[in-house]
Order: sequence, then structure tokens, then C-alpha cells
Amino acid sequence: MSRRRHFFATVADLQPGLERFESAFPVRFVQTGLFDSRAANEFVWKDLPNLGTAPSGDNDHERAFPVMSRSIDIIVREVPQLAGEIKFAVDQLNNPDSTVFQSAGLYKKGVLTAGQIATTGATSAATPSGQTSTPAVYIDSKNSPVGATTH
Repeated sequence: MSRRRHFFATVADLQPGLERFESAFPVRFVQTGLFDSRAANEFVWKDLPNLGTAPSGDNDHERAFPVMSRSIDIIVREVPQLAGEIKFAVDQLNNPDSTVFQSAGLYKKGVLTAGQIATTGATSAATPSGQTSTPAVYIDSKNSPVGATTH
């Protein structure tokens, strides 16, 4: 089952919750996608590419990052291509103990796109309900000005 929280927030809105989250839990943000190399791109929240901006203006085309404990391995899967080469995918399919973070961002002056925190994983490490170690808990806490909706 997919669980998702959408939110509208600037970097300034997200900063307090993400700082608390990274202080409380040893996590990494891993870029999703299909790559030429098996090496995964890992970040701390402050170094996330395009954080707070939405270059395309479309949430479906902005970067997403599975948030994973540093104590578990990132599983990269091989994806054979029609032309014969191999690409390497990083996503939740083989990393069920993750929650995907996609920041909200400014598309252009006066236009803020929605961000989201979502999971398709059913493990206790991935499921936001019933536990306190997901970014959603920290971003949507009473100390953060971010408004969120759950779907």
C-alpha cells in the first residue's frame, strides 16, 4: 500500500524539521533514477540538488530521494536496455526500508509546487504510521510551519 503526504514549503520551512530529523537519526538521502554507474548518489539534506526549487514546475518530474538508514545497504538493481547495455536503478523496489522525500519548491516567482513524503514499503522502517523515524514526523511536527495532507 502506498502512503503519501503532500506539503507546500520553502527551504526555510523545511530546515527546522530536517535538521531535527538528521540529528535524531543516522540517515542518508539517495537519488532515485536510472544511471550509467552502479554507484548511488548520497546526500545530507543541506546538499540535496535543487532543494527548494522546482525547475520543471511539475512535481512528477522533480528529483526524489529515498531516505534510508546509514546502517542498511543501498540495493542497486540492473536494468537491461534494448540496445544491450545495462543501466542501474535506485528506487524503492529493492529498498523497501526507505521513505521517499521530494521537496517542495519555487517554480517561478509566486508559484510554489507541492513536495511529498511517500512510501510503497510495508516494513516498519518504511511505514510512517506507528513510528517516529520518518521525515514526515519531523517536517509536520508542531515546531514546523509546514502544513501537510495525508493520502
